Amino acid sequence: MKLKSLATALALAFLLNAGSAPVTSTIALAAKKEVPEVLEKTLSGRTNPAAKISGKVSKLLQKATKLSESEKVEEPQRYLDAIKILDQVLAMPKLTPYELSKAQQIKASFAYNADQIPVAIEAAQAAIKGNGLNNLEHLQTMMMVTQLLYQNDQYEESIKAFDAYAAESPKLKGSDYVMQASNYYNQDKFKETVTFIDKAMATGDKPEKGWYQLKANSLYQAEDYKAAAAYLKELMAQDPKEKQWVNLAVSSYISEENFTEALAVLQAAKANGLFDSPEMWKQLYGLYQNAERYTDAANVIEEAIAAGGLKRDASTMNSLGQNLYTAAQDMEGKPEAKGLQDRAEKAFKEAASLDPKDGTADLWLGQLNMFEREDEKAARDNLAAAVTKSLAQKGNAYYLLGVAEYNLGNMAAARAALTEAMKSPESKANATNFMKNIK
Repeated sequence: MKLKSLATALALAFLLNAGSAPVTSTIALAAKKEVPEVLEKTLSGRTNPAAKISGKVSKLLQKATKLSESEKVEEPQRYLDAIKILDQVLAMPKLTPYELSKAQQIKASFAYNADQIPVAIEAAQAAIKGNGLNNLEHLQTMMMVTQLLYQNDQYEESIKAFDAYAAESPKLKGSDYVMQASNYYNQDKFKETVTFIDKAMATGDKPEKGWYQLKANSLYQAEDYKAAAAYLKELMAQDPKEKQWVNLAVSSYISEENFTEALAVLQAAKANGLFDSPEMWKQLYGLYQNAERYTDAANVIEEAIAAGGLKRDASTMNSLGQNLYTAAQDMEGKPEAKGLQDRAEKAFKEAASLDPKDGTADLWLGQLNMFEREDEKAARDNLAAAVTKSLAQKGNAYYLLGVAEYNLGNMAAARAALTEAMKSPESKANATNFMKNIK
């Protein structure tokens, strides 16, 4: 969470003239002839202390501020040089509470801009302890401490700092609650994160996109997939073309095994032109597979290839062939089966040509020819090619090769293939049993 530079918003809240008169909250407001905002009391009853500043301290603070804004010195050196002047002030004896708190407040701002977060934290805490700032600046510095601790990955300390701030501030903004929500999120305390995001929403402040993200992610990370999906459904209704809502909603529905809703979300996303990654196409045809709608899955793959959403590589063509092959099995005995088989064969042959070292397509072709077309010779040739290539669970290919050789009457070749199949755990039992048929 990026802190705003406090060099002008907070740190310049002192009069340009010396003396002990009360100090207004910001020079910018005075320049616009607006009445500065004043908080008479905090929730604990703290009142605005007298803002007494000597001429010497005032000049040194002005000098430090001017140096921090100089373009003659590069960052962060100009802030470091300015801090040296502030340290001179802080070393002075008998500083008023205002002088001490103001110098520490400015130092915290400069240290932050110099990327010295621990120094900034220490200075901001000292500014609060000095108890010399007016109520508004006192509270702003308390929130600064909360933010700095968060940036320094000190989440527990930041939570306590926020609690201290909330106990003093009469009104909290939505962004304040989000600060605390972020602390809990970074500790994987997702229930608390959602609680504080809801508080942020309840303030009536205009929500930022990150608020919705934090709540949706928290519900998902808490594995409350049903609640996550319901919330994301609301977000998609407001903005149906926001892809991150779609992706997280699909993941939520899949995680709760509500595949029907996941498919519906992806179908709507495709209709809205949100498919711009291979993962979304793969999810869609994967959900069709899960629903045993293999023809639809194959059609999606072909559409994705045509649209450039999926590469026409061996992996994609194998997926296409497998879906077409399974669809053909579902259509067994129907006229449509032959057409699906032919399309599957074409896809597998293309996959084999695209990656000649991979035997996956050859294995599928062997099964297609053996079980669907009862062409033992073609199946034997496919399977013989498969076992010479890279292949997961090669034992199954050897087993089917042994069966094909047996059916062709080649007993020696069948025996050799089954012997190889018996060496693999996935095919050992089947190969052992089938070997008993060979005399």
